[in-house]
Amino acid sequence: MTPRTPVPEPGDALRQLVAAIPAGGTALEIASGPGQDAEVLEAQGITVLRADVTTEDLGGPYDAVLALAVLQHVEREQLPDVLGRVAGALRPGGVFLLSVRVGDGEQWEVGDSGNPYFTVLWREPDLCDLLEDADLDLVWRAEAEDSEESHWLTFLVRRGR
Repeated sequence: MTPRTPVPEPGDALRQLVAAIPAGGTALEIASGPGQDAEVLEAQGITVLRADVTTEDLGGPYDAVLALAVLQHVEREQLPDVLGRVAGALRPGGVFLLSVRVGDGEQWEVGDSGNPYFTVLWREPDLCDLLEDADLDLVWRAEAEDSEESHWLTFLVRRGR
């Protein structure tokens, strides 16, 4: 039997999220990929479901939704609809953790896999306006750089009551 890889310690953003979810709560991770973030939440006793951001009905209500390094792949004009669907999937007072790349414009990039992908860059005021329009109120924010070309904003927002 192969030993299981230990669940990584949660970073600041996931610690903020876990603290905002009631004991035994439920979360939805959009575009879970390898599932590391979901595993961190599950290790804290949170039930996590996984979905694709293009899914029309996200289900719910959830105590939390997370979309880390995902929404920059959603076309700019589609993001208000996606944020509205996320807000609708949250219970009143539920939280949403998201991160996006900072910058202007849209671009095609080639990932480490060699596959091209579409990226929309965001300025904080523009994204904050969209979050507010979706009745999502800022709880916590952070900035980070993972390279000279890649600056990120991470937000934890709460659905209005």
